[in-house]
Amino acid sequence: MMHRIAHPSLGINGDDADFLRWSLEYLRQRDFNFVTVEDVARSVRGEISLPPRSVSFTVDDGYWDQTEVAAPIFLEFDCPATFFVTTGFIDRDIWFWESKVDYLLSQCSEPLFIRFGGRRRAQGARQMNRQQMAEALKDELKNLSFTEIEKKLVEWASDLDVQIPDAAPEKYLPTTWERLVDIQGMGLKVEPHGYRHSILSQESEAESRKEIEKSQNDLRARLGKDSAVFCYPVGREVDFGVREEQAARELGFLGAVSAVPGCVNIADRSRLYRMPRYSFPDTKTDLIQYASWIEVVKSSVRRRLA
Repeated sequence: MMHRIAHPSLGINGDDADFLRWSLEYLRQRDFNFVTVEDVARSVRGEISLPPRSVSFTVDDGYWDQTEVAAPIFLEFDCPATFFVTTGFIDRDIWFWESKVDYLLSQCSEPLFIRFGGRRRAQGARQMNRQQMAEALKDELKNLSFTEIEKKLVEWASDLDVQIPDAAPEKYLPTTWERLVDIQGMGLKVEPHGYRHSILSQESEAESRKEIEKSQNDLRARLGKDSAVFCYPVGREVDFGVREEQAARELGFLGAVSAVPGCVNIADRSRLYRMPRYSFPDTKTDLIQYASWIEVVKSSVRRRLA
C-alpha cells in the first residue's frame, strides 16, 4: 500500500521513487510475480490460482504524483499496480481533509491556538511540533462524519487565522481522468476509493452506501469499465464494518481492501471484503524482510497473541 511519492521541492513527504524502482527490481530478480488486486480477490474466491511468490501493489487516493511518477516505474517493471482513486477529488469537487489539516498548519504562526475536543487550547512548538499536531488533529477528525469534518476545519481555520482555499494548492492537486485513462490503457488498474474520502463508519447507512456506489458509477462513466475491488477510505478496522462489506458485495465488487496490516490468506474467504495490506516499507531491510516472509510469520504470531 502506497500513497504519495516524495517531491522535496514542493514539500511532499512520501515514498522515494528510486527506492520503489530498487524494490521492484529486487523482487523481479528473486522471481516474485506481480499480480493485480483483482487477481488476489479472484484467487480468494477460488476462481483462479495465483503463482507462487505473488505480490500486489496498490496506490491510494489519486494525487498527481502517483500517476506522473509512480505509474511509469510500475510500467517499467510490468507491474500491474492498482490505483484506488477518490472520484470527487479527481473531479475537483473536494480536496482531502487530511491535506487541509497539513495546509492549515503550514500557513499559521507560532504558538498554535486550536480547539481540541471543543475546547480552545494553545499548543507551543516545544510541546508538540507541527507534524505531531497534524497527526493529532487528523485522529480527531477520523471520529467525525464528512459534514462534521468540514465544520471542524472551518473552526480550526478561524482559530489559526488561515483561509482554506476552495481549490487545492499545487502540492495537493489530483491527477486527471485523462491520465487515468492513459495508465489503464497501458495495463495499470484503476479502482474506486469512495467519492469524498469519508469515514464510512461515521456516516449513516444510506450515506455510506452512496459514497461507495457513486465512486463505482463515476469510474464506470469515466473509464468505461466495471469496478472489481473497492478500497475503504482510511481503512482501519473502525472505519468500516459489516454494513460496508455487505454494500460492496451487493454492488458487485469481487472484494474490498482495508489498511489493516497483513498479507492476504487466499484460503480465508471470510476476509474477502476486508483484505489486509502492508504499507510499502521505508528501508531496504524492511523490504527484504517482507520478501523473505518473516513479516508473515510475525503477523501470525501477533494474531495468536491477540
